Amino acid sequence: MTNKRSIITLATSMLFVRGAVYFQHTNDKSEMFVRSSRPSQYEMKPLANEASSSTEDGAIMSSSNSSSENSKKPESEAPKITSRAVISDSGLPTAGNWTDDFKNVNQNNALGIAGQFNVFARNMDTTQNHPVDGNFATQTVKTQSWVVNGNKSLSYVQNNITSDGDSIGFNSDTLILGQSFNYNPDFQWGRPAINGIRLDTAPKNLRQDANGSKYIDFDAEFNRLSTSSENIAHYSKNNVPIVTNYYGLITFDVTNIPAKDNIKYMTVKASDLSGMNNRLNVTGVAANQRIVITVDTTGVNDVSTTNLTFVNGTEDKGIFFNYYNEAGQSNFAGNVNLGTTNDNIGAVLAPQATVTLATTAFKGNIVAKNFINNYMGEQSGNYSDIAVPTTDTPSSKPKLLSVPDIDFGDHKIGSQNSVVGEWRGNFALEGHLTSSKILQLP
Repeated sequence: MTNKRSIITLATSMLFVRGAVYFQHTNDKSEMFVRSSRPSQYEMKPLANEASSSTEDGAIMSSSNSSSENSKKPESEAPKITSRAVISDSGLPTAGNWTDDFKNVNQNNALGIAGQFNVFARNMDTTQNHPVDGNFATQTVKTQSWVVNGNKSLSYVQNNITSDGDSIGFNSDTLILGQSFNYNPDFQWGRPAINGIRLDTAPKNLRQDANGSKYIDFDAEFNRLSTSSENIAHYSKNNVPIVTNYYGLITFDVTNIPAKDNIKYMTVKASDLSGMNNRLNVTGVAANQRIVITVDTTGVNDVSTTNLTFVNGTEDKGIFFNYYNEAGQSNFAGNVNLGTTNDNIGAVLAPQATVTLATTAFKGNIVAKNFINNYMGEQSGNYSDIAVPTTDTPSSKPKLLSVPDIDFGDHKIGSQNSVVGEWRGNFALEGHLTSSKILQLP
């Protein structure tokens, strides 16, 4: 009995020591465990001669709620650290690179890795009381206390998170933080914090950039996306549809525009599309063809399509909107106020612009320098990416054909426009004047 009391006393005192070894006494059996991480993030591993009663190797529980809340949650719902290498400062596993998680992305397509995120932006603002549904990748997030951003898949914040309140919330399956973030697993009321802001709703898994690496290189990606936008615009610039507007029913007739890879590319003026409560009908498109519209923003700084409704079969098409300044030969850097009433999945490519989403119906992918979320509904998928078109060129260069000598007879050239003499049969002379020469005939 004396030995048991000594063990109990020793276990009681050592549970409060931040050392590497402590004891636990249960059911008259003493077990010794080795702590493998920080006090608030550890796994229980019995010594080799003891039966295991700990979590699986490599699974480290991260506190995201109060103790009482965690006790009610199944283990699968609590934030976890996976079996990746762990960063010593934060206790979070390393992020790796996006190619580890998205193995089938074609970076030669228009969207590339950006097409795996419902919002891909340098800056994301969700302070207007509406969260970003789906997933996102951004360098900075500005949000509110009660707004919980992300509700599926993987999201990434590289540089900074700010809140108008005293807390933040993220509900992605996985949230990846940039290297500069400070993660505290037990900040307040048993909840963690990011950069000193309490994380009231935590993702299921957390990872972090390490050793100077970046999960996504935003500079490289936005350069690539800007080039994609430019190339699409250049290819489409001469594909101008017949445009009619009958009391708000806008029709783009693309019957005479040839399709490339089952896609109808066209260019319209911003004034052709702007306005509120308009309806858009695109004709001359086969059932298996898709639509890419480059909006030429020449001469304007704001493009607004609030409550745009697709009609007469256009609502069944996934429309890709590309914003480009054709006269300036530059990516549009103004404002796009976007709102649609249909829930067909589309895409917006405006890599240097500020895009404000104004209705909940939009589904798909938005690429913007700055994204402002006024309204956003549930996201059901991503736009099926497209190849970046290139200008068609002849399959082979023209060749100079050699012809036999022909005796045309004796003729005099009286002037530039007439031939003096007798001639029977048909005669045609074609060519380009490249230099000033005197032609002398024998």
